[in-house]
Formats: sequence, structure tokens, C-alpha cells
Amino acid sequence: MTEKTNVFVVDCRMDGVAGPFIWIAAVVTDRNTHVDKVHFNGVVDFTTFEARDEYTRSKTVPYANECLALDNVDMRRPTVYHCPLDLMNAFWAFYLTHYDSSYVVADYTLLGPERMFSSCIDFDPAKRQSYRPYPLIDLSTVLTQNGYYGNMDREEYMAEHKCSVIPQEWTEKSIDPMYGVMRTLSICDSEGV
Repeated sequence: MTEKTNVFVVDCRMDGVAGPFIWIAAVVTDRNTHVDKVHFNGVVDFTTFEARDEYTRSKTVPYANECLALDNVDMRRPTVYHCPLDLMNAFWAFYLTHYDSSYVVADYTLLGPERMFSSCIDFDPAKRQSYRPYPLIDLSTVLTQNGYYGNMDREEYMAEHKCSVIPQEWTEKSIDPMYGVMRTLSICDSEGV
């Protein structure tokens, strides 16, 4: 096993609280230089996948469509996958290329990322079980251990600590998982994760 020199930050969106995963984003960055190496940003095709959750239909789908209209080189623009299974398999392939060299971090792991990894593994447990991220570092737990309120406002934290790595052209807080990844990465850098 190689030394883990990277941080793999992941965030995701579901169709409802326990629905299928419909949007996944991740950024892999070098822990020492804090230079982003690669990213994954994938969303289901909302012309073939019908969201059932009202919030997903009214907020997530329109925002995803806005991101799909962005320039090809904008990391907020997701790649479209036919269905949740295709999205999750593409994410899993991306994850495996960074498994040996990365610590995996997510904010509020129980709200999605932990279940997402378990779901990916459930598609082929014999081949995938040994690649479960361990540890799956939970940013809210790290913040609590460092003396902060784990559920504190992340935007206020970034402003107070002047630690945002979110590109300046991303002018407002958004609901897409790539924004969530960059927010988590900002705080990880500040807290030395």
C-alpha cells in the first residue's frame, strides 16, 4: 500500500432522504501542496430519470440544469449519466484510481456519503468490499474535536478564517455537490485534515 498523500473530498445528492443517488462530486488534492489534482462531477440524466422528491424536482433539478449549461472547462459542469447505477459505477471507477493514495473526507458522512459508498459496494460486494474507505473522515466530527460546534455555519467559518478555496466566480452559496466539496476542502485545509 502506498503512502496516502492525497485528500479525496466527496459530496452527493439523493432523490429524497433515502432515494437513489443522483449527483456526486469529488475533488482529489495533494495534502502537502493543496493543489487540486482531478475531480469527478456526475449527475443523472433528468430527461430519462424522473425525480420523485418535491425538493429534488423544484431545487436540485433546475440547479443541475443551470450547471449543465456552463462551459466545458468549469468544474461545476457535471457529466451526465443515464441512470443512478451508471453514475455510481462511474464514481466508483474514479474512486478506485485514488483509493491507495487518498484519505476520504466528507461533511456529515451519515447524510449521504457513507450510504453512497455502501451502495456502491452492494453492487458487487465480492469485488468491492475490500475497497471501503477507511477511515471515512467526517468533517463535522473533526470540527467538534477541534473545539467547534460540529453543525456550525460553514460559510461563516470560511469568512472568519479566510480559508475559502472556492473560486471567486462562484459568487453565491449553492446546492450543488461540487460547491459542497470545495467548502469541505476549504475547511479541511484550515483544520489540517
